Amino acid sequence: MNLDFEKYFRMFLEETGEYLREMYETVGRLAEAPTPEAWSELFRRAHSIKGMAASLGLGAVQQLAHAMEDFLTWVQRQPNPSTQVGLLVEGLECLDGLLRRPPSELQNPDATVQGLIERLRAVPTVASEAASVVDPAGASVVSPAPSPPTGAAKTGGNRWEGHVTLVEGALLPAARWAVVLRTLQRLGSVVETRPTAEEIAQGKVGRRLSFVLDSEAEAAAVEAALRGIPDVEAVEVRRPMTETPAEAPSVDVLPATIRVRLSEVDRLFDLARAVFMQVQRLRGSLTTASLEDEALLRDSEVLARQLYLGLLDLRMLPLEVLIEPLRRMADSLARQMGKRVRLVTRGEDLTLDKAVLEHLMDPFVHMVRNSVDHGIEPPAERRAKGKPEEGYISIHAQQRGEWMQVTVLDDGRGMDVERIAQTALERGIVTPDQLRRMSVEEICMLVTIPGFSTAPTVTEVSGRGVGMDVVRHRVEALGGTLRIETRRDRGTRITLRIPARLSILDTLIVGHGRYRLAIPMDRVRRAAPYRREAIHYRQEVPVVYQDGLIAPVLFMDQVLGEGTGQPRHRYYMLTIQYEKGLYVLAVADIRGEHRSVVQRLEPPLSRIPLFSGITVSPALEVIPLLDVEFIGQHLTPHVT
Repeated sequence: MNLDFEKYFRMFLEETGEYLREMYETVGRLAEAPTPEAWSELFRRAHSIKGMAASLGLGAVQQLAHAMEDFLTWVQRQPNPSTQVGLLVEGLECLDGLLRRPPSELQNPDATVQGLIERLRAVPTVASEAASVVDPAGASVVSPAPSPPTGAAKTGGNRWEGHVTLVEGALLPAARWAVVLRTLQRLGSVVETRPTAEEIAQGKVGRRLSFVLDSEAEAAAVEAALRGIPDVEAVEVRRPMTETPAEAPSVDVLPATIRVRLSEVDRLFDLARAVFMQVQRLRGSLTTASLEDEALLRDSEVLARQLYLGLLDLRMLPLEVLIEPLRRMADSLARQMGKRVRLVTRGEDLTLDKAVLEHLMDPFVHMVRNSVDHGIEPPAERRAKGKPEEGYISIHAQQRGEWMQVTVLDDGRGMDVERIAQTALERGIVTPDQLRRMSVEEICMLVTIPGFSTAPTVTEVSGRGVGMDVVRHRVEALGGTLRIETRRDRGTRITLRIPARLSILDTLIVGHGRYRLAIPMDRVRRAAPYRREAIHYRQEVPVVYQDGLIAPVLFMDQVLGEGTGQPRHRYYMLTIQYEKGLYVLAVADIRGEHRSVVQRLEPPLSRIPLFSGITVSPALEVIPLLDVEFIGQHLTPHVT
């Protein structure tokens, strides 16, 4: 039987990776609530990893998972099992490392893996019980399968027929059926199976397999051998009936879910986006259309939008997929540096587009690493400052419409603003006059300049000046913003504002001179013709009063850097909502509303701060999308 090993190995990596993430999460819960159920869950996961590795002949993974399984069996019987978490975490980290190796290096454990296996087994275990049990997912599966008997069963043998059923949602079902076939071949001569060996090799399998077997073994022995295979739910073995009616296929044999690679979802997503934009182009190219054509086009737009949004939802992943690797990194780095750190999170169940998460992994690594290395003090220093010995790092995510705000906060020593300023002066990054006019927040942002570092020496963790510049570059590449705040001995707060998804937006198209610009409709509170009597001046800034609030007025030619901001004869006043309040944007013309796909800008265009993306109008014009948050934060004058 020629199994497609590469395909099953990829599936093994995906499934085992998910199990490891779940095990890390369970270990994290043990620190707060050490329940028997949590230990049992860890045991089941280790057992499943062992079985999957054994079915593919990955001896190093199988033996390590087996040692962890025995270790967990012993741990569950101890009065205070939480004291053994450290060795368990070492096992998880070792498994994680093995998954990054090619399969050729996973046949047998190397010296490092073997050393950990021996340490796990050196702990008092239930060896006396384990020795009396034949492990069907252990060495017997890994060892080369003996050749099946070439002839029929010996005279006086038995012919058995039966069925084997896997549990719902069994992992790697084709690999499981391969183990079932090997077991049947060891027991005798396999006369027939449904599905056949060829169908199993092609992955055409369900939850149930039927077989006919010639064997000298009794029915009970055949059933016991098959029941010992991981993920087998039920086994039935009987003598053949003289006339057995054909068994109709059951819906139960079909899998309840399918696995689709993210690359395939990405490909379908790109096609759906292209279809949606083609429909928009078709509408723009039709100057006249009958009522029937108009209805058909409208229905096509609705279907294309539903297809696009449906595939977009498939790409959405929870922020928590980044959290566990960060938690492990923070724990490991803190141990190396003799510090105590606790990573706490809120909003990790909020979802972001897969492409956004891919951009965020490195920034989060750098921010958490900086907090552990530079921010959190050693226990003795924290005691002297009246702080608890254990520092904390908080990651808090909040949904703000189509945007996500993520705050990374620590309670460490804070950033040394004076030292940052002095380093910037010494390196000629700023002049003394510029420095005098800079706020504390602006000085802190100097650390995002490539190569900037205040560390006196270079270590494995820091000192190379390639940390916060990566954060800023990645965030701005997404069309987002970055803000840094710090207080001496109170800690540092880094706030990211990033798009949650690549999206379809309802936009308001405005005209101003030779420009066509798009504004997100969910940010437009009000639109009205310009009236000179509505304009007042406070501190020499034009403002309007709306809903009891003072809204500064910005004229579009001033925003675009092409005028003085003096009123024209005709303007439209758009009241824009941003994070800190309201402002009014005065534009020459309103062209109408438009629902469109927004494409985020990529470098170098993403470095233009005024725009956050582009869209295409029905007339096939490329229209920039105004970043109304940037305008509010950086171009709107502060009026009291």
